[in-house]
Amino acid sequence: MAAADAVGFLRQAVREPWGAAFRMVDGEVVETEPDGRPVEEIAAELAAAEPYADEGDGETPPDPDSVLEAFVSGVEGTWLTARREYIGSPGPVPSSRFL
Repeated sequence: MAAADAVGFLRQAVREPWGAAFRMVDGEVVETEPDGRPVEEIAAELAAAEPYADEGDGETPPDPDSVLEAFVSGVEGTWLTARREYIGSPGPVPSSRFL
């Protein structure tokens, strides 16, 4: 369910994860280049990826699977009844009507 929420948010924000993005680099906003590969190639790469344990950077607390399991156990009875955030507008133009 968490993946569905993330995908829904990205869709509402009208931004593909592989598209151009803005990032802060050394205190300045920098626009990254979009991934120019065909969507099928990106999908094939993601489908072929193997999971791996992220050891972290040593500056943040560990995030073991048991934390996710505890979260899922804690919300399993109320997950589908929880409030979902909604972004009312997909951009600066509130509709397709320009007249």
